[in-house]
Amino acid sequence: MNLNLRDLRYFEIITQEGSLALASERLSRSQPALSKCLQRLEENIGAPLFIRDGRGVHLTAVGEALLTKVKQLSLAVEQTEKDIRNFVQGSIGQVRIGCLPSVAEYIIPAACGKFLENNPNVNIQLFSDVPDALIEMLLGQQVDLIISTASKPNENIITYPISDDPMVIVAHANHPLLEITQQRQLTLEDLLPYHWTLPNKLSVARQWIDHNFISLGLSKPKVQIETQSFRLVPKIIERTQLLGFMPRKSLSSIEVKQKNLIEIPIVEMVYNRKLTISRLKARVASPVVEKMIKLLCEESSKLLL
Repeated sequence: MNLNLRDLRYFEIITQEGSLALASERLSRSQPALSKCLQRLEENIGAPLFIRDGRGVHLTAVGEALLTKVKQLSLAVEQTEKDIRNFVQGSIGQVRIGCLPSVAEYIIPAACGKFLENNPNVNIQLFSDVPDALIEMLLGQQVDLIISTASKPNENIITYPISDDPMVIVAHANHPLLEITQQRQLTLEDLLPYHWTLPNKLSVARQWIDHNFISLGLSKPKVQIETQSFRLVPKIIERTQLLGFMPRKSLSSIEVKQKNLIEIPIVEMVYNRKLTISRLKARVASPVVEKMIKLLCEESSKLLL
């Protein structure tokens, strides 16, 4: 059996109109052409579809069964057309995003909220890890895009810079170091007596901090609490005399301001990291992924506030 989709559609319209003459007018096809269509269907199915008598044309049991299936097929085609149209417009589909833990807690909630306002049917999957692991996930096609810090160029990856996100030393407003800042400029040696809350040793930021101290012949910072969550840092510092390290932009958030955190001003300890979005060069991004990348590129400065 080799049924033609066009013939099936014509068959449905003929039954809707109730006559070849009306169907012919609606479809702008000749009656002989439509008769040929019905003949092909009957030959392919191997049974008559209509009973013709003096009162008109009526469907046979086979015709009734075929009409039911054709109606189901028409609905499926309409839904498919709608789904494909929405997919092309980027209003349905899936986005898999890999992101640094420090960035995920600030940019992802705002980005997802903004994106879902206009795309409520999109599914978003989130993954959090260190930069090297994110690159591996992208190359392995486990994610569609990653939000990370600038890394070495890779011929297989396209990268879009989205924002500067400097990280600075922070402390509670009553920390003893603040008294020193009123008298003179602080140095790294001034930090040695104090304990810190920092990311673990695999973190790029932690490695950068350790290197700064070691390069001056100083011992590494004394880390008392390790956490990958930059959301926890303000809460920890609020209740301790620990020093912390976090994005400068987060200090302007209402939540952090309420905890009386301030930046400890040491120029050498400003980590000028740059945030980027990366995707695979060889893989064509779906419309919904392109839409998310566009949002992140255009709105990154607002989303990071």
